[in-house]
Amino acid sequence: MLIVYLLFSHRKRSFATWVLYCRVICLCVIFEMCIMMLVYSDKSYMLPYFNREIEVRLVYGVYSDNNALAVLMMCRAADLDEELFEDDDYSYDETAFNEELGTITINLETSSSLSAYEQFVDIHTFPQLAKWLLENNLARPIAVNERSGHILYPAYRFNVPTEYEKMIKKLKGD
Repeated sequence: MLIVYLLFSHRKRSFATWVLYCRVICLCVIFEMCIMMLVYSDKSYMLPYFNREIEVRLVYGVYSDNNALAVLMMCRAADLDEELFEDDDYSYDETAFNEELGTITINLETSSSLSAYEQFVDIHTFPQLAKWLLENNLARPIAVNERSGHILYPAYRFNVPTEYEKMIKKLKGD
């Protein structure tokens, strides 16, 4: 719904705003095609984000090509771009965590060899992520790394919600 509003509203927009909209649309398409079977966390965490902190919630799922763990961060859309929602013609739920901030995990070649609760962390896109995961007791590092290009990605064991554990058992047919 948000994407339709962004594309077809008649308000003049800057080039930078259109770039942001295109990026959001691409993320939505990638998100829908690559990650499936989502479990939403009820707990919120404060994440340092461009000289401020925003509240995020985690979403757990699996990558569709190998059923490896996928962890995403969701935030309130207004926390990302308040100017976007100043238009009175558009109503949205200010309390909903409905905007993808980014994907914590990265699906690498050996991801399928990790356990159902382990995955490589995208420290290239989010350099502060390793520290943040430890501080919030969301995951802990394991002794596995994989190189992709010039980046060495560490693997972490995530403290997943019980709903995710049930989903994995169902997926594996246990």
